[in-house]
Amino acid sequence: MQDKVNSWLKTLTEVSISNLDQFLKLFLDRWIIKVNLLVIIEKYNQLKRRPDETIQQFSDKFNQIYYSIPLSIRPPHGSALLHYPRSFDSDIEFHLRERNPSTMEQMHNMVVDVEVNLQIRREKLKAEKEEKLNILIKKIEEMM
Repeated sequence: MQDKVNSWLKTLTEVSISNLDQFLKLFLDRWIIKVNLLVIIEKYNQLKRRPDETIQQFSDKFNQIYYSIPLSIRPPHGSALLHYPRSFDSDIEFHLRERNPSTMEQMHNMVVDVEVNLQIRREKLKAEKEEKLNILIKKIEEMM
């Protein structure tokens, strides 16, 4: 399959492709298995990050599904930037809504930062709760 794709790429001329979207459309039209458009749109609309999925894995899946939508009906880039945060849990979504990235790469970097900050915050809150519980247990023991 790779040889066929390479041969196809060599047949393209500079004149036949003027931008990345045009290249992606040509590539997807030629090599991606035709799928019912409604199924693709539904997959895009239902995208959610699974708990066991890394941000990179999810972002790759998001981009693969987004770019599999034919260009003529694909949501605009700005719409994808609004849709992407809804694919995460409510905490991450909330923090992403406060930011204003202009590219998916910026959005991806932001979600990594947000997730790291939330993990640190959650661990800190957990430690504080454990400390309070230990103090309470110690006070109860002193009373006995």
